[in-house]
Amino acid sequence: MKIYLWFKQCGWKLVNSKNKDFKKLLEERNIKISDTAEIGYYAEIGDYAEIGYSAKIGNYAKIGNYAEIGDNFNEKNKDVFSELYIFLMVEVSMQNKKGIFYKCVKPDLKDFYTGKYQYKIGKGGNIRLKRNQEIECGDGFHWTSYNRAVKFAQNREYKIISAEIELKDILSVYNKVRVKRFKNVQEVKL
Repeated sequence: MKIYLWFKQCGWKLVNSKNKDFKKLLEERNIKISDTAEIGYYAEIGDYAEIGYSAKIGNYAKIGNYAEIGDNFNEKNKDVFSELYIFLMVEVSMQNKKGIFYKCVKPDLKDFYTGKYQYKIGKGGNIRLKRNQEIECGDGFHWTSYNRAVKFAQNREYKIISAEIELKDILSVYNKVRVKRFKNVQEVKL
């Protein structure tokens, strides 16, 4: 693991966990990172923050000074699947347990990842999977906010589509949702 640490005389410096003084450098700053914790790229963690075992911190996350994130934070937490949490993470507002989510696809309406799944206007998709917050990317359909779909489209030919997704069909929530079912695909022209 490599993290940036602040040094008074020279500012931010990249430090490798293989450095023999790594633990000492963390202790001097009162930073505690437990075994099996995962911290994404560009995450910012303040002094005195404590991160428990198996906690996962995504890319670009910001954690303030004195924050505490417990063991297995948000793993199997029902609040992850609340309308408020989905709004905070994905930036899509759900009403009455339904929301309109977006996706960037190839001009022929096939997915970018495999190029095999064909989305159809007015139709939906369905796959049998169980809810599992531990899986960010994997089986299922991935949808996000309009802004993130457009950002994903940069430097490629694309179309943006939307679909209605029900809360009960969401399998995991990150900066996108992984779902088992969606309906009423529409092409978005903005």
